[in-house]
Amino acid sequence: MFNIGERASRFVKIWDNVTMEEKYTKFKASTSRKDTRNEGQYINSNWLVTFVGNAKEKSESLQNGDVIKIINGGVENNYNKDQDKTYINVTVFDFEFEEGYGNTQPQDTGSDDSGKMPWE
Repeated sequence: MFNIGERASRFVKIWDNVTMEEKYTKFKASTSRKDTRNEGQYINSNWLVTFVGNAKEKSESLQNGDVIKIINGGVENNYNKDQDKTYINVTVFDFEFEEGYGNTQPQDTGSDDSGKMPWE
């Protein structure tokens, strides 16, 4: 479940970079929440997250395992009629690095023209 709101958890753990384009980046990410039915257990959800706008540039320094707090974003369902399938899209417009988890400060990623991501 992706919780949204002032009191809800907006923390997202970043996993793999899927694509980096001029206007957006996409990452695999996950959220978790306590399982109220099983004490001490958590329910994990996985998401494909698109970073755009202010978040796009900041996302270029994200590394596997980083935890972020979404400041501004949205969630929507998109139905693909040809595939008869619904996809959930999470779009992030702004976020903060969560202190104490991975890359808390954006780093200069540099450019070596190799085509690889800086953390590869």
